[in-house]
Amino acid sequence: MNVSAGRVSQIENGDLDANEVATLSRYARALGARMRIIFDYGGDLRRIA
Repeated sequence: MNVSAGRVSQIENGDLDANEVATLSRYARALGARMRIIFDYGGDLRRIA
């Protein structure tokens, strides 16, 4: 997964300011998931990644 135990702990505890998009993407793939980034404009959802 190439993500340190400390980083995994930050992700699991919702410390998103300490994470980079690439790290979160690798974490999602390691869990068998796919990461998507969605902007919510008051109900108007736009997927950007």
